[in-house]
Amino acid sequence: MNARESSLQKRLISYAGAIGVSAREVSSMKLRPVMAGAQYTDVFGFAHANAYMYESEYQAGQAVCQLSPAGGSIATADLCVGHPSPWTQDTAEFIRVFSGVDPPVTWVQHETGLEILAIAADIATLIAAPVAIFQVFEAIREKVSANARAKKTDRYYKGVCKIRIEVRTLDESGNLKQELTICQDIHQPLEHPREGSELDQ
Repeated sequence: MNARESSLQKRLISYAGAIGVSAREVSSMKLRPVMAGAQYTDVFGFAHANAYMYESEYQAGQAVCQLSPAGGSIATADLCVGHPSPWTQDTAEFIRVFSGVDPPVTWVQHETGLEILAIAADIATLIAAPVAIFQVFEAIREKVSANARAKKTDRYYKGVCKIRIEVRTLDESGNLKQELTICQDIHQPLEHPREGSELDQ
């Protein structure tokens, strides 16, 4: 297990403890924009590098949902936040919960993309949640696409090409499981996984 996978495993365990469930009951779903040209091949067999997220892209997702500050044990859980403002130690604005949802569904902003943490066995459970996770992801994708089309920008010159949705869980033995659920062109609307879309590889 590499450092990234170890960090993710610890994050799932910490979040499970914060909401009082076993680690294997927790799912992490990560949306990230990527670009070609990485010097290594990731766990899914792609040579993709993280394209990182802009604040405007997070704001697009926030505009289609209602978020509240994370309190109590969630706010103090070790969620390994890497965020767009590395000069501040205040991570409160980067860890939030979807309003009025119980059990909690948690929004975590990382430099590399939006992570959703929740009690869920698989992606279908998360997408069916009342907070309309899929609509949040699509709003972010639309903004990433717009940013990538704007010439003379970092997004444009680095050739951001794909949007990915990854689902991460732990099995009964505590081993990390990772599934690439969506990997498609950044300019194409997200195809709902429940409609049986195939991965664009």
